[in-house]
Amino acid sequence: MIRVMSVALALLLALPQAPPPAAPLSPTAEATLAAWQAKATRCKARLATMPNDAAVSTSLSVRVEAEQCLRRLLGDPAIAALPADDRQAAGSRMWAEITPVDAANTAWLKTVLPADGWFRSGRDGADAAHDAWLIIQHSPDQAFQAQVLRRMEPLAKTGEVRGGDYALLYDRVEMFAGRPQFYGSQYRCENGRWAPSPIRDPAGVEARRRTMGLSTMADNLAQIAANGGC
Repeated sequence: MIRVMSVALALLLALPQAPPPAAPLSPTAEATLAAWQAKATRCKARLATMPNDAAVSTSLSVRVEAEQCLRRLLGDPAIAALPADDRQAAGSRMWAEITPVDAANTAWLKTVLPADGWFRSGRDGADAAHDAWLIIQHSPDQAFQAQVLRRMEPLAKTGEVRGGDYALLYDRVEMFAGRPQFYGSQYRCENGRWAPSPIRDPAGVEARRRTMGLSTMADNLAQIAANGGC
C-alpha cells in the first residue's frame, strides 16, 4: 500500500531551498532550535545504518522516510511559536539540515535508475515508484527534474506512475522555469496566508485535477489552511 504523506506540508509547501546566511538567534530560539536539531538527527539515524547493498526498494523507503520526517518537523509548534525574526532565522538553519539530504538522495537516485529511465508501478512496485517520485519532487537538481518529468509523461498515461505524482512534478518544473502551473498544486505566501501560485487556464483546473486523481482546489486549500499561516 502506498504510504500517505502530509500533502500540505511535505509535498506542497516544503520546496527545496538554498538557505541564506544564518542570522543570530535569541537564547530562547537557540534552545528551541537545539531541540529541533535533536529530532532531525533522529530522523536521519536510519540513513547512517542502511547497508550499502540494501535493495533499491528498501533504500528508497528509508531515504524517503528520513526526508519526510525532516519535512514534518518544519511544522514544529515550538518553532512556530517563536517571534518572527527568530522563526525566519531558525527556518534557514532547518533548511540547512534538509537540503543536503535532498541532494544526497538525488545523487543516489541517479545511480539506481532502471535501464528504461524511470520506475514503473507494475514492475518495480507502487511504493517504489511513488518513493522515487518524492525524491525527485524535492530534488535541488531542476534539470534532472525536467528530464524525469519527460520520462514520467507516457507512464502517467498508462497508469504506471500515479497521475497526481506526475501533476505535482509538472507544476514544480513549470514554476521553476518561470511559467504558471497547470494543476494548482503549488502555493505561495500572500499576506501571511498560503494562496495558489498563478495557474494557466484556471477555468479548467478542477477538471484537470479530477483527471489526475487530485482533490478539489477548495479541499486542498482547506487542508493547507488547517496547518496555519505562512
